[in-house]
Amino acid sequence: MEDKKTMRISAGRSAYFIKMKTEDLRRKDKKELKKMVQELKKKLSDLRFKFSSNKLKNVKEICNSKKELARILTIINEI
Repeated sequence: MEDKKTMRISAGRSAYFIKMKTEDLRRKDKKELKKMVQELKKKLSDLRFKFSSNKLKNVKEICNSKKELARILTIINEI
Protein backbone atom coordinates (compact mmCIF):
# COMPACT_ATOMS: atom_id res chain seq x y z
CA MET A 1 0.00 0.00 0.00
CA GLU A 2 1.41 3.35 -1.02
CA ASP A 3 1.56 6.31 1.32
CA LYS A 4 -0.03 9.21 -0.56
CA LYS A 5 0.09 12.93 0.10
CA THR A 6 -1.45 16.03 -1.49
CA MET A 7 -0.24 18.74 -3.86
CA ARG A 8 -1.95 21.94 -4.94
CA ILE A 9 -2.71 22.45 -8.58
CA SER A 10 -4.19 25.72 -9.77
CA ALA A 11 -7.27 25.56 -11.92
CA GLY A 12 -8.18 29.10 -12.76
CA ARG A 13 -9.27 30.87 -9.62
CA SER A 14 -9.85 27.82 -7.45
CA ALA A 15 -7.27 25.44 -6.11
CA TYR A 16 -7.81 21.77 -5.58
CA PHE A 17 -5.68 18.99 -4.21
CA ILE A 18 -4.56 15.71 -5.69
CA LYS A 19 -2.88 12.77 -4.00
CA MET A 20 0.90 12.73 -3.97
CA LYS A 21 3.49 10.37 -2.64
CA THR A 22 5.71 11.40 0.24
CA GLU A 23 8.76 11.29 -2.00
CA ASP A 24 7.18 13.89 -4.28
CA LEU A 25 6.59 16.25 -1.37
CA ARG A 26 10.16 15.76 -0.16
CA ARG A 27 11.49 16.78 -3.59
CA LYS A 28 9.86 20.19 -3.33
CA ASP A 29 11.80 23.11 -1.94
CA LYS A 30 10.96 24.77 1.36
CA LYS A 31 9.44 27.85 -0.29
CA GLU A 32 6.95 25.79 -2.26
CA LEU A 33 6.02 23.72 0.80
CA LYS A 34 5.40 26.90 2.81
CA LYS A 35 3.12 28.15 0.04
CA MET A 36 1.18 24.87 0.26
CA VAL A 37 0.89 25.37 4.04
CA GLN A 38 -0.61 28.83 3.55
CA GLU A 39 -3.12 27.49 1.04
CA LEU A 40 -4.10 24.60 3.32
CA LYS A 41 -4.59 26.98 6.25
CA LYS A 42 -6.86 29.14 4.08
CA LYS A 43 -8.78 26.06 2.96
CA LEU A 44 -9.14 24.88 6.56
CA SER A 45 -10.44 28.29 7.60
CA ASP A 46 -13.02 28.20 4.81
CA LEU A 47 -14.07 24.67 5.76
CA ARG A 48 -14.53 25.67 9.40
CA PHE A 49 -16.67 28.63 8.36
CA LYS A 50 -18.83 26.41 6.13
CA PHE A 51 -19.15 23.89 8.97
CA SER A 52 -20.31 26.52 11.43
CA SER A 53 -22.94 27.77 8.98
CA ASN A 54 -24.12 24.20 8.21
CA LYS A 55 -23.11 24.42 4.55
CA LEU A 56 -20.35 21.81 4.61
CA LYS A 57 -21.42 18.53 2.99
CA ASN A 58 -18.35 16.43 3.82
CA VAL A 59 -17.19 17.02 7.41
CA LYS A 60 -14.32 14.57 6.88
CA GLU A 61 -12.66 17.22 4.69
CA ILE A 62 -11.69 19.17 7.82
CA CYS A 63 -9.92 16.15 9.28
CA ASN A 64 -8.16 15.37 6.00
CA SER A 65 -6.97 18.96 5.62
CA LYS A 66 -5.57 19.01 9.15
CA LYS A 67 -3.70 15.77 8.54
CA GLU A 68 -2.30 17.02 5.26
CA LEU A 69 -1.17 20.24 6.92
CA ALA A 70 0.60 18.22 9.62
CA ARG A 71 2.33 16.07 6.97
CA ILE A 72 3.69 19.08 5.12
CA LEU A 73 4.81 20.81 8.33
CA THR A 74 6.61 17.62 9.36
CA ILE A 75 8.47 17.52 6.05
CA ILE A 76 9.41 21.22 6.43
CA ASN A 77 10.84 20.52 9.89
CA GLU A 78 12.88 17.61 8.52
CA ILE A 79 14.51 19.80 5.87
